Amino acid sequence: MSFLNKLGVIKHNVKRQVTRSVITQAVALRTRRLIIFLTPGFDGPSGGILSIAWTYRESQLLSDLHGAKVAICTIPGEPPLLKYTWF
Repeated sequence: MSFLNKLGVIKHNVKRQVTRSVITQAVALRTRRLIIFLTPGFDGPSGGILSIAWTYRESQLLSDLHGAKVAICTIPGEPPLLKYTWF
């Protein structure tokens, strides 16, 4: 691997870590209760992922009832996935 390739990999990893920490801090800011839904880090059709997404949406709509912030994210160690494209 050349020096420029190594530099590109390091730059990508740093950018991903900074983005992840910023998002984590934004979600947890002034939060007393937090509901987290974990999904796999791949973009493929699956009934389980669709079910988790709908449960996440319903939990957001019921936030006045339970008083918690709701977040959905990938399982730690899985590749980051910002949006599912198939639904």
